[in-house]
Amino acid sequence: MYCKIKALLSFPLPRILTEKFDSMYILGMAIGISLKANMEQPFELIIWHYQFKSMILWGYGVIFGFVYFFLKLYFEAVFNKLFNTGDWTAGKEMLNSIVFFYITGLTSWLFSLALIPSIKASWSTFFSFQLYTLELYFIPFFLLYCIVLMRFYYKQWKCTESLFSMHLESNAVMPREELIKLFGKTFIRAEIIFFHVIANTVYIHVFHKGENNKFDFTSSLRQTETLLTGYPEFMKCQVAYIVNKNKLQSYTGNSLNMEMKLENCPDMIPVAREKVKIFKEIIENNKSLL
Repeated sequence: MYCKIKALLSFPLPRILTEKFDSMYILGMAIGISLKANMEQPFELIIWHYQFKSMILWGYGVIFGFVYFFLKLYFEAVFNKLFNTGDWTAGKEMLNSIVFFYITGLTSWLFSLALIPSIKASWSTFFSFQLYTLELYFIPFFLLYCIVLMRFYYKQWKCTESLFSMHLESNAVMPREELIKLFGKTFIRAEIIFFHVIANTVYIHVFHKGENNKFDFTSSLRQTETLLTGYPEFMKCQVAYIVNKNKLQSYTGNSLNMEMKLENCPDMIPVAREKVKIFKEIIENNKSLL
């Protein structure tokens, strides 16, 4: 039983706020919460007659969005090791949600104490607001995460479709030692340019048949490094990047802001300060072999 619970809590998940469009989902949920609060008028507020009551009830939606972004920007920055987005799991999402709902309930309670005369400071009203927070916010929050998961797994499915043809082709024409199997898929080692980790997603950038392709998988940088053990051409150059050293062509900047140009890659790849020397040597060596 313990092992099953541990496995469930360690299951990798995508983060909600990983792309710019996700903030629009949060805005939509905040509007939905405000409308729900105005329709329900909880805590017998229907008998409270006040000119700006509707605006006050809209404040619950504002609190939802504010607390979410506050936790994203500041709470996770303080506890950056615990909330490492490159290694996000179901357990961390659960902990994040508990903290989110508690702070949202506390903020809603304080907001109501300040603006609604009929609500008094007591343990009874405090716990009532915690329960109402779950009722008011849980369904929109759950729907949001379902949208994120569906979009994430749709991208995974599209990626699998593209990789299927590459998998057949590579197995048919390439010797086994020139291939590499990652996340259940087969790639041609020489076609991989670099790996990039954003949140709990690994993006593999590949140059195949004259075109740049990008494939994404649920994983962390640490797990990717483990899979690449025994393939010396792949080297970590920065906290979120692993590059194919055979693709390195040139670099710009100094030890504080060095970036590298890779073959068939439109992006400049950053280099960590402690790795500048070794990558400069690799680039110079690659130039001498041309």
